[in-house]
Amino acid sequence: MRPYKTTRKVPKPMLLVIILGMMVLSACEQDGKAERWYIPDEKVSKDMAAGDTFILWGNWVCRDFIELATAKQSVWWVKNRPMFYEIVFKPEYGDSALLITGYEDFFVKWTKGADNEYLLKNILPDRDIVLQVPKGMKDLQLTDTLRKQGKEQIHNWTYGRAPEEYMINNGRYTTAMAGYINNALIKGDYLPAGGGSGIPVTFEANGIINGWPLYERYRICMGGDCYRLTRNPFDVIQLIGSQKTDYYGMVSTANGDSLYLYRLESEGKEGGDYSYKPQEPLAFKKLPQ
Repeated sequence: MRPYKTTRKVPKPMLLVIILGMMVLSACEQDGKAERWYIPDEKVSKDMAAGDTFILWGNWVCRDFIELATAKQSVWWVKNRPMFYEIVFKPEYGDSALLITGYEDFFVKWTKGADNEYLLKNILPDRDIVLQVPKGMKDLQLTDTLRKQGKEQIHNWTYGRAPEEYMINNGRYTTAMAGYINNALIKGDYLPAGGGSGIPVTFEANGIINGWPLYERYRICMGGDCYRLTRNPFDVIQLIGSQKTDYYGMVSTANGDSLYLYRLESEGKEGGDYSYKPQEPLAFKKLPQ
């Protein structure tokens, strides 16, 4: 069947008006706010400055925990920790947020609460966590109230939006906390003790290792099963190569100028702990930046 064809022509002046009108409408849609999709109530309190909006999308890392780990040059020795290190909001997650805990990462539902508040639903049975956005600020603040030995302990944690440079994709999703911890604890160029070949080993903030033929990537443990690999009081680092993966106990000097790695050997128990044999560690001297 032949398509219907009209013989009526649009006058050229009229055609020009139509084209110009379409261009104006397109420009209005691009410049106007209507073309950007906001979730309901994404804008924070009306008390904020006129026109000021708070955009929730992004990776939010616990700044307080990063500062503690940096000061101690360790994750293991930080005993006061938030319930989760990082909160990830993305449009594709819809009304769910991804929580990075160092143990099992999981999704929770969230909603907009009262002015300047977002609620993470049912973190614990029948308990919501409140994230506050103080007036005029661009951070999330969490107040965590715990009961320990009959006493209430209140901790306030501040979460800041992470820039792109700290993002690491672990194959399932993209997070930023590992990038911050790598940057604080190990990032840099190191020369093996004795000089070796004279070629430095470089630990990048994104988890890449350069200059060490045995290993290509690394991961610093922040909790969970990897800590149960050892009973020893030090950080655990996983070194990953094309042929094998090894675990080491990691110790840095207080000023961060030296790094010691203790090989963790299995005690032979299935699912048991690891321990390190009395041996000389792999020692590295950090080179000046």
